[in-house]
Amino acid sequence: MNHLESIAERIRADFEARNAARDEALRRSRELIRLCATAIRASHRDEWGTARELLTQAEAIAYEMRDTIGPYPDLLYAGYTQDAMKELVEAHATLALASGASVPEPESLGVANPAYLNGLCEAASEMRRRCLDELRRGGTPSRPSDCWKRWTRFTICWSPSTSRTPSPVGCAGAWTNCAASWSGRAGT
Repeated sequence: MNHLESIAERIRADFEARNAARDEALRRSRELIRLCATAIRASHRDEWGTARELLTQAEAIAYEMRDTIGPYPDLLYAGYTQDAMKELVEAHATLALASGASVPEPESLGVANPAYLNGLCEAASEMRRRCLDELRRGGTPSRPSDCWKRWTRFTICWSPSTSRTPSPVGCAGAWTNCAASWSGRAGT
């Protein structure tokens, strides 16, 4: 019976360590999501210094979270962890696209490819929001903004049919359609 008790004790210790790592990962994933969302909101207000500072904090949290759960691949690839990593990609990509910088690669962010792709999709939605915000602030449909051009190129690049290329007419047409739908004149 001593042998089975020894095995049971090792398993119990592993479960306790895994549970502590899971609890820490849950806490950090919530914090990471909050920091990323706040960074994105700051970028929408053109508060670039604040956005970058929050993103630096988020990167540190992501690193700590990966370090904590590294010994437990099941926790590293759990939904809550990957959702937090997706938010990190979304924040990085949104800030990059909004400022005209290059979007970072998955390896530089330390994220798995599925979380990376999901984050890029979310960033496209954030860029759409940014473009609509420009319209609300008095942007003009006759002259597409840099934001709109970057968003259009980005979404075409990631669309299923990548043979299309953005053209000035296509961008202006999309801008006009967006403006019409925003003002309630869609379909007229």
